[in-house]
Amino acid sequence: MEPLFELAAWVMLHPWPGAALFLLVFAVLMAIGAPAGNVLLLLAGFLFGTVTGTLLAVASLVLSAWGTHFLINTALGQWLQRRSIQGRWYAASTLLARGHWPLLLLVRMVPLAPFFLVNVALVLSGVPLRLYLLTTGFGVVPLSYLIGRIGAQFQQLDELSAVAFRDVLLAPGFYGPLAGIVLLTLLGWAILRRMGTPAARA
Repeated sequence: MEPLFELAAWVMLHPWPGAALFLLVFAVLMAIGAPAGNVLLLLAGFLFGTVTGTLLAVASLVLSAWGTHFLINTALGQWLQRRSIQGRWYAASTLLARGHWPLLLLVRMVPLAPFFLVNVALVLSGVPLRLYLLTTGFGVVPLSYLIGRIGAQFQQLDELSAVAFRDVLLAPGFYGPLAGIVLLTLLGWAILRRMGTPAARA
């Protein structure tokens, strides 16, 4: 992760071009499946503050989701498909293909699987591009905000680089808001289904 902290140091010296470069690097790394999402979310909050960092993170994640969609529909698609249809990822893909839009939100809100693999499963399961991008954009907001808020509390880059992500997960106030948002989503889905609203069956 050292190159990411070197990038962060450069961004601190060049805020405006740094923001654009950070967004691009974030998006590319996530689009190709690099295991750096949590660190990048922390850095987004540290470098740009909670609100701006969240907006940049969400934009990066949506862009990366589109990038993964694009890659799957190119020459790399067959290779990715062979990898994704093995074992549990095939089962997950089938489940998502039959799911409703709240399920797509939940798989973004609760990081039970790597972001890249969720992207692959959603694309290969045939989720429409518009729904795929919209649920990505809204679904990643809570986690981006919560982790970004923690990153914004650090004063020095050296302090942040020494933090283990498991300590972030154990930070006070992390799980409460996330659980609340998930429960509200489930409640809204249940109400829509009870009312017979078409959106709940989409």
